[in-house]
Amino acid sequence: MAAEREPNPSVLDAVASLQTYSTALSAFTSAWRSFYSDATTIDSTLASRLEGFSQLELLCSGMDGPGLRAYLAEHRDELRDPARSLDAALLVAPDPGLLVLAAAAGFCRSPPTNGKADGESKVSCRLLIDLLDRIRALGVKPSPEAREEARAVAADWKRSKRIEEQSLFKNETIAFLLLVGVFGLVEDVGGAAQVLDLVVSISSRERAVEIFLGLGLDLDKHLPGRR
Repeated sequence: MAAEREPNPSVLDAVASLQTYSTALSAFTSAWRSFYSDATTIDSTLASRLEGFSQLELLCSGMDGPGLRAYLAEHRDELRDPARSLDAALLVAPDPGLLVLAAAAGFCRSPPTNGKADGESKVSCRLLIDLLDRIRALGVKPSPEAREEARAVAADWKRSKRIEEQSLFKNETIAFLLLVGVFGLVEDVGGAAQVLDLVVSISSRERAVEIFLGLGLDLDKHLPGRR
């Protein structure tokens, strides 16, 4: 009887390789199906959550500072309750402080020149004041990243020589002092004495005392007899 023919080793190797690939492919297919299922669930969840978001909230959730500024400049008069709308939107932002700084960067770092403010600058300044007011009202604690960025913005802004006692555009000084108060930057912009000089320069404005209090300075120490 003829001896059985031994299988070709190369064929056995090929079969073994196919089995290995088949196992790997099966595992990959299973993992992919699981991933696809999870991704579909996440996508569905996000879609359901975002469905109720306003455009303002979507801009804030995406940390779109320039988009937020443009939206407010174009649609602010259409908001039935601007403060409430802004509060709701800012609270969905991953970092409200950084978002406000991103929205205001163009104005803070490129302020008006020659002591004058054009219409666009006035609108930008007003928007910045509104945003800083809402951040303060919400009691948002700035993140370390936001505070570091605010410090850089304040330094650039002050270096521009637009923030001075004799500045004609007082709303810009108000915006600057709000920035200093919200992000706790008194010592970073020259200390209490320089900041108080700016407060005095806006003393005729209704908000002067409120802004002073927002700086976190001691009222009895720095403004005796003003209580």
